[in-house]
Amino acid sequence: MKLKNFHNLLCMDSLDGRMVQTIVVYAAFIYLLNSTGPDQAFSLVLPVSTGLAVFYLLRDNNLKKSISHGYFSVLSIVIAVIIFLIVHPPKSAEWYTIFLLQGFREELFFRFFMLGLLGKWLFPKRESEWSIRPILLLMLNSAFFVMVHAQYTELTSLILIFVLGIGLSYFFVKMGLITSIILHATWNIYLPIFWPAIIFLVGLFTIDFLHERYSSRR
Repeated sequence: MKLKNFHNLLCMDSLDGRMVQTIVVYAAFIYLLNSTGPDQAFSLVLPVSTGLAVFYLLRDNNLKKSISHGYFSVLSIVIAVIIFLIVHPPKSAEWYTIFLLQGFREELFFRFFMLGLLGKWLFPKRESEWSIRPILLLMLNSAFFVMVHAQYTELTSLILIFVLGIGLSYFFVKMGLITSIILHATWNIYLPIFWPAIIFLVGLFTIDFLHERYSSRR
């Protein structure tokens, strides 16, 4: 039994094995983050983590759906553009930094890599296949996401980041990387104003709900 458990920790196709790889890379990232800073940490870790994610997503036949779910990605871009036209972002001058350094690279690491490795357990073929395990994995991913935002010391801020992490993880699984990047960047570019990003979240949830309801009737 002990030998079997050890084998699972090393197996590429077991949840335990994938979790071990994820935690090892995450621990290395935290070490680099504390010793060299975020820019250097991401530049060193992202090539490795992205390569691992692509390898496993291809192995699991989940690469395409992890990047884009077709019209979901288009709709998320349309919603973001409409919100930008209606409400001028307070950080519009920093859009390049927010989109690339906050939205893109964080989603590439926390969602594409950390959740991508767990794709076999997060991309159900049917809605009925959802169970408590994917929910726990999304919550764990959100907890890891909170840990790299330790600069926020207030409990309310940490809770908000945790909830945001769950939302980003959920939409990554349901709609792909493009949607989670756009949502993350939209959230950050409007801070400290929350309601435009909340409208974005509500819009995505509404689209997802209508899609699931329509699909169940077919």
